[in-house]
Amino acid sequence: MIVRYIFSLVLFCSVAWSVTLPKGIEEELSSSETEEVTQLVATKRSEVSVLCYHDFSETLSATEMRIQADSFAQQMQHLADLEVNVISLSDFIEWKQGKRELPAQNVMITIDDGWRSVYEVAFPVLKKHEFPFVLGLYTNFLGGGGKTLSDVMISVMSRHGMEIACHSASHPLPSKVKGARNQGELAYVEFMKTEFGGSKEKLEKRFKTEIESYVYPGGFYLKDMFPILREGGLNYAYTVKPGKITLETPNFELPRYVVLGTTPRIFDEALKFSIGNKRVAFDLEYPVKPSHNTSTSDRRPWVGVDLSNVENLDVNSVYMRVGGFGKVDAKFVKDTNRLEWQAIRPLRLPSYKVRVQWKLKGNSNYESPLNWEFYVDHKAEYTKLAVPE
Repeated sequence: MIVRYIFSLVLFCSVAWSVTLPKGIEEELSSSETEEVTQLVATKRSEVSVLCYHDFSETLSATEMRIQADSFAQQMQHLADLEVNVISLSDFIEWKQGKRELPAQNVMITIDDGWRSVYEVAFPVLKKHEFPFVLGLYTNFLGGGGKTLSDVMISVMSRHGMEIACHSASHPLPSKVKGARNQGELAYVEFMKTEFGGSKEKLEKRFKTEIESYVYPGGFYLKDMFPILREGGLNYAYTVKPGKITLETPNFELPRYVVLGTTPRIFDEALKFSIGNKRVAFDLEYPVKPSHNTSTSDRRPWVGVDLSNVENLDVNSVYMRVGGFGKVDAKFVKDTNRLEWQAIRPLRLPSYKVRVQWKLKGNSNYESPLNWEFYVDHKAEYTKLAVPE
């Protein structure tokens, strides 16, 4: 049975930059353009969550683009403990082409740019778990000195589940792209051909591989790039807009979750799948209830955290905030070192975020906040009421 999917390539509306298309480029794509998908092996729906990392460090503090080694190792261990299906780029492409079946929940790991820390910090962790991953390289960055990956490092990683995606030639900022467009259609097309196909050809020749995936620098893209990508032999392109990928997701607007070193909750968000009943829980440093990323059928649950392991805790400084309630009247029980609060009314939202902060004795500044989120299973309550005794 031949199944046809219609992919409507719509105007890109979520890019923050406003630009005007040069005359002659607008007609490149039609909103009614279709693609024929080969006979599908999979009959059930699947989702793919793509994680995006950049730089890693064992000693330097975390930044948006740099994640600390311990945090990355913890995240990868969490994937392993949950037995989440981590797929390769080849697996992904075969699934997208209808040649491979995937389970309901899948993760693909991508790392952008080509920092040396990928080999020194991330690769040993990924190799330990036998996780495949994708390295998005931009050619002008290669061979740039001690901070970049060497060809030997890249070759070694390619023998252990790493595949290459093109990340442009110069990693152009939106201003550079718009500058090329302002020079006219011909100059713009030639510029993008160099960034797309030109860099792809160099990477393929250098590393003896075939590449058909592209990673938009900074996630910036416009619809007139699609035919230039296709002409250059690139059939899949990834953004930095968060979201899950399904078979229906347009191949040139594939979302990714950028896991910022300073915002670990993005990793949690990436593991919230709408398909399948599995709720992914992440153990926090301190025991909380309801547990992070789990569901409760109690409409007025007790919300709390055990702070027994906090040394020199200033018990008078501890406070709790709950989404929809603000700062709540939580009680600190000194006998158990627990901070607890019970909802004052039945919870109506599908999920609630909790934040707890405290100071240490003698310190004027608060410690880093403890954040978690739980879900309310309203259907369970309705089912309970419907069952006759």
